[in-house]
Amino acid sequence: MSTAAASSKLSALMRALDAEMPFSGAASWDNVGMLIEPSGAQSASMPPGSSFGVVFTNDITDAVLRSAATAFGGQPARAIVSYHPTPFSALKKFSQSVPAARAVLSCAAMGAALISPHTAWDAAPNGLNDWLLGGIASGLAGGLSSVTPVKRAAGESGERGAGDGRVGVLSGGPVTLADVVAAVKAHLAIETVQVALPSASVAATVAGAAAVAEHLRTVPVNSIAVCAGSGGGVLAGFSGADVWVTGEMSHHEVLAAAAAGVSVILTQHSRCERGFLPVVIERLRARLGRDDVSGFSFALAPLDADPLRTL
Repeated sequence: MSTAAASSKLSALMRALDAEMPFSGAASWDNVGMLIEPSGAQSASMPPGSSFGVVFTNDITDAVLRSAATAFGGQPARAIVSYHPTPFSALKKFSQSVPAARAVLSCAAMGAALISPHTAWDAAPNGLNDWLLGGIASGLAGGLSSVTPVKRAAGESGERGAGDGRVGVLSGGPVTLADVVAAVKAHLAIETVQVALPSASVAATVAGAAAVAEHLRTVPVNSIAVCAGSGGGVLAGFSGADVWVTGEMSHHEVLAAAAAGVSVILTQHSRCERGFLPVVIERLRARLGRDDVSGFSFALAPLDADPLRTL
């Protein structure tokens, strides 16, 4: 693949990503877009007719970068789309001892672009938070009668607009908190979550696991708010939902929710994000196909995983 061909493919990929979920929707504090741009010098060494390989990952780790270097039949990825940005903040030195700098150096060595969408995917209509809420609701009777952002983006109005988080009202009437927990686990393909009950349920909470499990079957839920990743900043003080679903919150944020009568379900940070990557890949395949752009290969990073384990 020539340098010119690789540059053309990279431009097409960026256009497709931006058309699906615009980078302009990211939070002002975020670092999104093409974070590492390759020189193109390595492209000339790729076999003629080879495809433009793109690896998708939730996080950039040493293991992900090593696998990306031989991801496509022994050839390196030409681009890595990492949901979480690396680097996130300014780098003052490019030393192998600094993980973010090591990532930059590794991408440069293999000639791969590094692209991050992060909060652009969170905020976009039909983006990550819509996927999270919609998938949970699909496991509940009746689905959703309405979906709106928890915090609307400037200038947005009505349903399905851009903004932080999502809140949905169940159309089939109330379900139980146990039903929601089961739907969260099923949608994210995980075996465990953490659940905080409202303060009024503290007696059940301290009575043991069996009492908690029984109590979950008595707590009614008419509405669900979600925020992928770390949801404390978005969900704090939000009173428009019976339960919050997010990856992680601080101890005091959970206490505040419980005091306000809200149940909280925590999945671990990236376990409520990673499942969106295959959805994005299929959307990009469809969009690039409609635009008559070919010559791409897409792959999920096989060693991308949440760093925490429940033992």
